[in-house]
Amino acid sequence: MSCPCFKKINQYTLKSPFLEQIGSDRIDKMTEQATIEKLKKGRVVFNQGENADKFYFVYSESLKIEKSKKGGNMYEVERLYLGYYFGEHAVINNSKRLA
Repeated sequence: MSCPCFKKINQYTLKSPFLEQIGSDRIDKMTEQATIEKLKKGRVVFNQGENADKFYFVYSESLKIEKSKKGGNMYEVERLYLGYYFGEHAVINNSKRLA
C-alpha cells in the first residue's frame, strides 16, 4: 500500500543535488521499499562509527544531530527539519557513520 509520505519524500529527493545523481527510477524503488519509523524525543537513531544499512528522511518536526567531545559531552552539530535527509553517504559508499 502506498503512503502519501513516500510521494512527499520522493519530491524532496528529486530536488537533492546529491541524490539526483542516483536517478529517478532508483529513487522510486527506494521510496517503494521505505518504511516509516516514528521516533520518540531523545532517541538515538545511530552512533558514530556504526555500519550503515539505511538512511533517513525527516518527515515532520525536526531532528538534532549530535557528536561527542573527548570526555563524552555531547554538542549539537546540526538541526534537520522537514524534507531534510541524513545518513545517505554512509549507505551509498558502504562506509561507517560519521556522526
